[in-house]
Amino acid sequence: MFSIIKNYKLNELVKIFEENNQGYVFDKASIHNKDFIKYVCVENYVPIGYLVLYTKNDFPIKDDFAVKIPIPENSVYIWHIIAKLGEENRGIGKKLIKYIQKKYKENYIFSIVDITNEKSIHLHNKLGFCVVDSFKRESNGIIHHYELFMFH
Repeated sequence: MFSIIKNYKLNELVKIFEENNQGYVFDKASIHNKDFIKYVCVENYVPIGYLVLYTKNDFPIKDDFAVKIPIPENSVYIWHIIAKLGEENRGIGKKLIKYIQKKYKENYIFSIVDITNEKSIHLHNKLGFCVVDSFKRESNGIIHHYELFMFH
C-alpha cells in the first residue's frame, strides 16, 4: 500500500530522477529548492515516486515559457512527476495527481507535458485535465512541443 509524505528523503528523489528521468524533465535542482513542495509516494518507507509542486501562479515565468491565457491567482503547478525505475505502471503518478487534486481542490492545477510523452498525456486526460495552451521551446538544440493542461 502506498502512502504520500511531504518532502521525504530528498536525496533518494535525486537518485530516482537520475535513474528514471526519460528526458522529459530537466530541472533536478527543484528537488532541493525550498520554493517547491515534494510529495513522495512511499511503500514500506521507501520512496517509489514523487511529484514536485510549485504553489505560486508565476510558474510560466519561472519555467520560462510563454502562455497565451491568464493564469488565475489560486493556481498550483505540477513541476514534474517521476516513478522509480522498475516501479512504472503501478499507478504512482495517478495516486500523486489524485492526492494533489484533493489537497488543492480550491485551486487551478496546471501541468506541462511534452507531446511525445504519451503515458503522461493519457494520465492527465484520464484524470480530468484539459489542454488550454500549447507552445514550443528549444532545449539543447532540440525543439520540444508541449501542451499546458489545467484541472479545476
